[in-house]
Amino acid sequence: MPIYTKDKLEQDISNKIVEYVANSASNMKQKEIDYINNSEYKWIYDDQIKRLELDIHKSILSLQAYYPKTYQYLNNFQLNCQLAVYWYQLTELELSLSTFFELNQRIYFLTDPRRDYYDWLPIYLKDGWLKAFGGVLLSEDFRFIQDGTMLIGDPYSCWKPFDIYLSNSRKKAKQAIESLVKKIPYAFIDIEIEGVEKQEKYITKGFPNLRVMIDCRKPDENPKEYDLILMCYYYDHRMFWVKDGDFINSIYEISNPQTMLDEYFLHVFSQTGEEYARFDFSPWASKL
Repeated sequence: MPIYTKDKLEQDISNKIVEYVANSASNMKQKEIDYINNSEYKWIYDDQIKRLELDIHKSILSLQAYYPKTYQYLNNFQLNCQLAVYWYQLTELELSLSTFFELNQRIYFLTDPRRDYYDWLPIYLKDGWLKAFGGVLLSEDFRFIQDGTMLIGDPYSCWKPFDIYLSNSRKKAKQAIESLVKKIPYAFIDIEIEGVEKQEKYITKGFPNLRVMIDCRKPDENPKEYDLILMCYYYDHRMFWVKDGDFINSIYEISNPQTMLDEYFLHVFSQTGEEYARFDFSPWASKL
């Protein structure tokens, strides 16, 4: 599937799939305002609309100390928060708002931040990337942002368990898990036991503590060879690279993850439209 672009957004507006794009709260139309004011989720809508006030150039100042190349690149552009306003129907007609900014013909979606859950993260994520954006992803469609890829979304809602990427074959998935847990402590944990270090390091089932922080594939594509960047929710926050989707033979630990992320973010942001190229993580990688 293609990356969602400015041209696709304009096409969706023309086809009335997206009602309109709001650049400020004053752009919201009466139909949507009335719906929001009568909704039990008014506080969620209000938070989304409030994000239109985000000054991205002030916000990305938090990147400067941790991702200087990314900051320098983004600071060259006039970036503005916008809202895609659209209606969808499951059992009844409902309103949805998607926050985004446009860069190099691409639409970058902001995920809803859960800042109460960031304290356990490394400082370069908590006070850098997530402070700036609250999470950013590329998607194939404005309706499926939480399943977006290629950048780091909100950890609480967007970091997926590693085991959903394993083979559909139970035998192969079991082999991959048995191999992986010998290399990465606490890939699974028992959430009923307080304190990760008190638990057995190498259990093969339980809560999937090891999470996919970055799915490096194009949105909604499933190539045979692809890259994943993983980190445990809890424990020592080491970062791992799964090369070519091979959880048995190609797991690497990333050294100097902050520098690697700076180069990777720059790689993604500097691409245009549907352009896509894999990133080489090998300069920071040591095989496990």
